[in-house]
Amino acid sequence: MGYFCRIMEKTYEELMLGESAWLLELEAPTLYNRAQVLEVIQESVKVLPPQDNSEIKIEERLKLNFRGKLGESPALSLLFLAPPMEKENPLGLELLDKMAHAIGLSDSQYSACFTEDYLAVIAEHRPQIVVGLGVLVNQVLLANKEKLASMRGREYPLSLVDQNDQEHRFLLTPLFHPDFLLINPNMKKMAWEDLQRIQNVLR
Repeated sequence: MGYFCRIMEKTYEELMLGESAWLLELEAPTLYNRAQVLEVIQESVKVLPPQDNSEIKIEERLKLNFRGKLGESPALSLLFLAPPMEKENPLGLELLDKMAHAIGLSDSQYSACFTEDYLAVIAEHRPQIVVGLGVLVNQVLLANKEKLASMRGREYPLSLVDQNDQEHRFLLTPLFHPDFLLINPNMKKMAWEDLQRIQNVLR
């Protein structure tokens, strides 16, 4: 992987509940142990709702205001973005590498960052596409409470404007979190469809 960062930390349970919230309509974090969380997700995926993008309504290009400056380093083609993890999962990171390489990206063209400071990372790297991993990051950037099943399968045009009114335009593409895909390999087919959409945009 060309770049990896981790800023601030959350517990494994908070991360996975964030991923499963769109399945169970969980409104607040609950104290589960790791085994319970995995069981909740595996049981929930059996009742995965059909994809429906009809309820998604956002402006033509949603504007995000950032109290800082855009970065000056070479811009990335793609940025994987997700909430912070208590502990790095080597298999999850390896899966992200495989995803990026599968759509023809070199290590210098993409990065993965697990942080709560989404706008700062986007401003620093100025990616063409931000891939939001899991439900939480996408809900925050799109300012909605939609399920991941409703958000995935399309690209959202966003604009980040810094304190000097400098603008960076990018596309947000929701995608399943790699930890979720490792637990539920049957969902990889849907993830690959989303990756192919990203590949077509990058061409």
